[in-house]
Amino acid sequence: MRKTTRLRQLVTRPEIAFLMEAHSGLSARIAEEAGFEGIWGSGLSISAAFGVRDNNELSWSQVTDHVAFMADATSIPILLDGDTGYGNFNNMRRLVRKLEQAGVAGVTIEDKLFPKTNSFLRAELQPLADVDEFCGKIKAGKDSQQDSDCSPIALVPTKYWRTPTEDFRARRVSVVIWANHLVRASIGGMQATARQLAREQSLLDVEPRVAPLPEVFRLQGDHELEEAERRYLPAARTASLTAVVLAAGAGDDFGGLAAALPKAMLKVQGRPILARLLDDFASLGSRAAVVVRGHRAEAVDVAGARFVDNPDYATTGEAYSLSLAEEELGAGTLVAFRRHCAETLHRAGHPGGGRGRHHARRGQRAGRRRRAGPRARRPSGHGPVHLRGRDPPRDRRRGDPGREPRRLDRAPPPGPRRRPLAPRRDRGRPSRRHPGDRAAIRSPLARPRRRPPGPDRLQPRRLGERERAARSARRLRASRVGGAPPRRPPATAPCA
Repeated sequence: MRKTTRLRQLVTRPEIAFLMEAHSGLSARIAEEAGFEGIWGSGLSISAAFGVRDNNELSWSQVTDHVAFMADATSIPILLDGDTGYGNFNNMRRLVRKLEQAGVAGVTIEDKLFPKTNSFLRAELQPLADVDEFCGKIKAGKDSQQDSDCSPIALVPTKYWRTPTEDFRARRVSVVIWANHLVRASIGGMQATARQLAREQSLLDVEPRVAPLPEVFRLQGDHELEEAERRYLPAARTASLTAVVLAAGAGDDFGGLAAALPKAMLKVQGRPILARLLDDFASLGSRAAVVVRGHRAEAVDVAGARFVDNPDYATTGEAYSLSLAEEELGAGTLVAFRRHCAETLHRAGHPGGGRGRHHARRGQRAGRRRRAGPRARRPSGHGPVHLRGRDPPRDRRRGDPGREPRRLDRAPPPGPRRRPLAPRRDRGRPSRRHPGDRAAIRSPLARPRRRPPGPDRLQPRRLGERERAARSARRLRASRVGGAPPRRPPATAPCA
């Protein structure tokens, strides 16, 4: 249905209709998402957005260009405040044609002389237009329209904000316009934020109260662009990362903090952990995030993420949660979970060797200097982020060539057996999957989806042939170094 037809229906139907003021594409989309059936393109609000007075200081071409962005950002009709038509009947004809081309559903004009002043300022001193001239301007606009559903609308501006809505219904008012409240609300919010930042010179108390950046990207329609890139651009140019966060667990290791609130929503300096994690993913190039929820799923709500629920979180593990987000494992995926889960999935998906790499910081031995590597700062300012896909530089002082990210499918190199490091708890390091790993990882993920693992299925993991051979070789080397007679390999060990 055309926008002009929808506006005509709003005006002529028996029920009252409400239009919300908007002054930009962003505010127009917010009004539509709030549930309004139409938008009022306020001349006062648009002038204020440009920082000029509501005295025809904006030209009709500037207004038309601006309102075209509002029409593109929404699917509901826009009724524009056309002031006096920006001149005589000839200006009115051109205005109507250009507004139709921009997708505006209707326009109202005032019976004043050009240039006009806002109706709420010195109204008694504002001269009115000649009646015959004004009627000719309306006729010129009607004759210039191409859409037959375009209708003239009589508008009565008031400041009676205390009037109950039921009074409008009793008097059979067709349309009520909330004419300038979004721009006034934004002015109050911007003034308060600017004053607080000037006074405190810190974002610590401001950041929790403002809209997060993912919400801005969502309102801008970034998701639609991402879908279009997948459809129209070559795969090599659309390798944007997708982040998958496994946050279904109850968080027993958090004590009583996660009893009433999921651990992902616990706040650190006023912001949830999940929101900070999504910011880190964004700094690594991730433009989409999927969160697998379980414990208190209704409380996990962060702007800029899509959600998948795991109702069986109490009896399943990370592999099952990851299988629920299987469709998100695209040509580049960051998965946040514990390191041992990534290793298990990788061995199951690549028994013969694969290309995927799991990036995690290794524990440091006591008294050993941490090697320098490429680093970046998180947007939140809390700690470093180790960049993925780059090897640490050579430490020339120690003659150390640096470490490459560990390949999970490769057995340890020969050498003396080292003393194991002290156990260290993993903190959900991200694992990035290679584009070629998607098909291979689906096989191990499909099994837990068919039958969620339970206590009756828990059993020790059996070692593969390569692992048994590697363990036997390490025991043999250790026995020779210590002087003890070598232990004979088991009879079932495979021959090299």
